[in-house]
Amino acid sequence: MNILRHQWKNMIKAVNVMPEFESTGLWDHESKIMVSFEDLKVPPDIRHMLSEWIEYYDNSFDEDYITFKPFRTNALNGWGRRIAIALKKELPTIDVYYIGEDESGTHEPEFIKTEEK
Repeated sequence: MNILRHQWKNMIKAVNVMPEFESTGLWDHESKIMVSFEDLKVPPDIRHMLSEWIEYYDNSFDEDYITFKPFRTNALNGWGRRIAIALKKELPTIDVYYIGEDESGTHEPEFIKTEEK
């Protein structure tokens, strides 16, 4: 294992759940580097959810791969938020943000909190 990668993955304090073509859907909040499932020790059920979500994202564009099909935006974002919430529950010490898609091109991070009892 590359020693720099080992040090970096142990320093991850916050992660973005954000769709991008052929990605894991996980990004270090500070460096914006894609995070592997192994870097965060993501459980298999959430790995599966993220993989299906990214596949849905990959298939949500018209043939030109530029035009997003707007009718899928709400479904994509709802699904992504549910994944971000599940990830936060599994990794309570990591800050989790959801960054979705919309037609305006603004992608503001949404901080995901755990439910308070």
